[in-house]
Amino acid sequence: MTSVALQQAVHGYRRGHQKLAASFELNPIDEEAVAYLSDLSGLPVKDDIPAYLTVYPLPSGDYYAFSQTWMDREAPREGCVLTHTIFVPSNAWREGISARGIDLPLKFSSTLS
Repeated sequence: MTSVALQQAVHGYRRGHQKLAASFELNPIDEEAVAYLSDLSGLPVKDDIPAYLTVYPLPSGDYYAFSQTWMDREAPREGCVLTHTIFVPSNAWREGISARGIDLPLKFSSTLS
């Protein structure tokens, strides 16, 4: 079985919603799409919004993005979210990626600097 190296990014609040950390760089068009889609998704701002998942292809077609977004209760203002996104190469997705073939050491902290 072939191993598939996945990439990841975390977006959240730092003087505005932005990328806080990433394992690689996207092209500018894909980066803009991920930044927009990783922010609070059209929901009214309140503290009890449950975490939600978002799955979408990037504009370049190079990756599928799998994101989980939740309220950031440690942010300096209300309505802020954290989003952790895993990027799956499109060719691996089309070929039917298996969970056993995923190589992704997850390291995440809600207090990224």
